[in-house]
Order: sequence, then C-alpha cells, then structure tokens
Amino acid sequence: MIASSGGGHLFLNCDAHDNYDPTDWQGDGENADGFGVHYQYDGDTTKFIGCRAWWNSDDGYDVLAQEFPVVVENSYAMGNGYIHYGTSKPPNGNGNGFKMGYSRNDKGRHFIRNCVAWNNVATGFYSNYTTIGSTWINNTSYKNGDRSFGMPSTIYADDERTRIAEVVPLTGDKAHVLKNNIAFPNKLSQIGECWEKISSQNIDHYVDCPAGENNSWNLNLDLTEDDFVSLDDPSMTVTGKDLSTIPGMLGPRNADGSLPNVDFLKLKKGSRAIDKGENLGFPFVGKAPDLGAFEYGLSSSSAKSSSSSSVKHESNSSVASSSSVVPSSSAGVSSSSGTTSIATRLDNFVNASGLATVFDLQGRYLGTLQIEHLRGPNAVRNALEAAIRAKFKTPGAYLVRLGCTFQRVDVN
Repeated sequence: MIASSGGGHLFLNCDAHDNYDPTDWQGDGENADGFGVHYQYDGDTTKFIGCRAWWNSDDGYDVLAQEFPVVVENSYAMGNGYIHYGTSKPPNGNGNGFKMGYSRNDKGRHFIRNCVAWNNVATGFYSNYTTIGSTWINNTSYKNGDRSFGMPSTIYADDERTRIAEVVPLTGDKAHVLKNNIAFPNKLSQIGECWEKISSQNIDHYVDCPAGENNSWNLNLDLTEDDFVSLDDPSMTVTGKDLSTIPGMLGPRNADGSLPNVDFLKLKKGSRAIDKGENLGFPFVGKAPDLGAFEYGLSSSSAKSSSSSSVKHESNSSVASSSSVVPSSSAGVSSSSGTTSIATRLDNFVNASGLATVFDLQGRYLGTLQIEHLRGPNAVRNALEAAIRAKFKTPGAYLVRLGCTFQRVDVN
C-alpha cells in the first residue's frame, strides 16, 4: 500500500505466502514480500495482528520508507527468502522475517510484540539501516540463517536524501527498545557493540550501543532445547507442499481465524526464560513476565478473556506513558486489561443487525453478540459497549466484526 496520508488499516488473522516475482526490476525475487507498508507520512496507524508470512521470495514483512508507525503483534514469519514451496532460493531475495525500518526522518518508530521469526534465510527481526529505533517486546527469534535481531542504523541529512554515515549506533530517545526477547541460538548484530562507519570523518570502529533489557542475551541464559516444550514443527522440515494443509504453526487456523495452538517454541516447565522479563503492563502468570512470545501457563482459553481467574494480571504505566516504548501516535495500553489499543476510534457501524464477533486487540477470539436492528453510530456504539460489558465484564478495548466491517469499542 502507498499513501502519503491515511493508513489506519487492520490486517487481522491474515496469511501471505509464496509470493515471487522472477522479473522484478531489481532482480529475480527482489521486492516480493508477504506484507508491505510503504511511503506513509501521517494519518492513522496500520496494524498486523495474528498474521503469518512464509516462503515469500523477499521478506515476510517490509516497511521500507514508512515514515509513520506500524504495529505488528502476535504474528509469525517463517522461511522467507525461499521459493517453490521452500525448495530453492531466488538469486536476489533478501529473506528477512520482520524488516521493520529504513525511516529517514526519525518518525518511523514501529512496535513489534509477541512475534516469532524462524527459519528465514537472513535475519529474523531486522531494522534495515533506519534513523530511528523501534520497540521490540517479547519476541522469539529461532534458527534464522543470519542474525536473530539485526539493528543496524544510519543518519541522513535534513533533505532525507544525503546519507551522512554508512553505519552509526542509535542512542538516547532514538535508540531501539528491546525487552523480554529470546534469541536462540542465533548471534546478534548491532546490539550492545555497534559498528560505526563515518567515511567523512575516517571513523570505522566498534562502539558501545544500547543492548536492551531483560532479554536472553542480557541475562546470559544460553538457552538450550531443554528450555522449550518442542523445537519440532512441520514448518521447519516440510518442503514442496502447501503448509496450510499440514498441522503446525503454519497449518490450518482455528474456526474463529486464530492461530493454531501448538507446542513449538513454547517454554517448558522449569525453563530459565520463565519469570525473567520486565513487567510492561501485559498479562502474565507468576512472579514476572516470561521471555519470548509465549507466556508459560497462559493457556489459549485463559488468554481469550482477561477476566479469567486463572491468570494473574499486572499493570505498569511504563509502557503507556513512555514514548520510547510505545509510540503515542500508534498505540497505548489499557492498564485494566493489558491489551494494546488503537489510538484512533473507528465509527464504522451506522446500521447494525445480526451476529457480531468479538476479538481482543491481538486478534484473539472472545465470543459473539447478537445485535438487533440498531440505527445510528451512537446507538450502535452504546449498545455494543453495554453488551460487551455485560458479557465479558472487563474494561478495555475490543474489536467487533459485523459482516466484513470492524469497529473498535472502548468499554469503561
């Protein structure tokens, strides 16, 4: 999508796979990404929730030249940089999982949370020489071909076209925020010790740069197979077939459109990654949040409703109040439910009747509501708020789908 303004798109429970352009102007396989958001300078935030991208010849997710924040949550990227059902590599595809960067004017700070990148040809989570850092929370990177988290950055002049430095570390408010992530077993790039290359000043050496907090590498956990329930999944080994028909991470979705519930990369009881995270206001079980995309003990059933008595919910204002963690122009946090919320309100329902499906803002199915012949946006909104409050009994932000239309509903 290309828009100088606007945005506000929601990709909920979408798949993008096997995209390939052998005749691209930049080379065989280049630019055929799974999902792409580009050239937006203002407007509303685009979000990807519950999405998957695999076997795309270039990257799974690409926000090249995107100068307005993008949010990606609870989404997967696997096997990007391959073609022909994973059997070969194109000559010019990049093969990154989540390529979230290449801002030139310091406004493209993106938010990536609870995502998983594995078996990609290049880097799992990649910032792509941006001038502004992004926020990476509770993600898991496993067995990617190059790096787990690659955070290279650069500097442009005010005209946004003249590159001042080839590589330079981001510090202060511009630095990447990395918290509660797992890198296993890949090496890191531009984290902690960064390569600085400024040709005009004859600088070419390594310097200290932010390394994040409470990540597997900060804690020197040296995770092994024994820290996970399973490292086996058909998505890791099967080639030459359509993965959407094979049970596993990239297999058939649940009837409500949510992601399959499998053991792959989930933490095992006693894992050293349990309770090692920082409390950022999202639901968790135990003394502290876990590392990685999957919270131990937070079952799929309890995750569907934040009112579940089996889940201990903690709140912390650090995420909602700090622009260095969540961009104020893209997302905040409902401290009562621990879910992220879209900053702009959508008044899509003017006349409503029928069965409405309710999700949280991570795309997780919560249930259904019967809507009876309501007219006018105020009447629909008030009725939805009352019905959600009565059924789910938890304040926060919800997504309601009626037909092909979505409406965000805030419940106090």
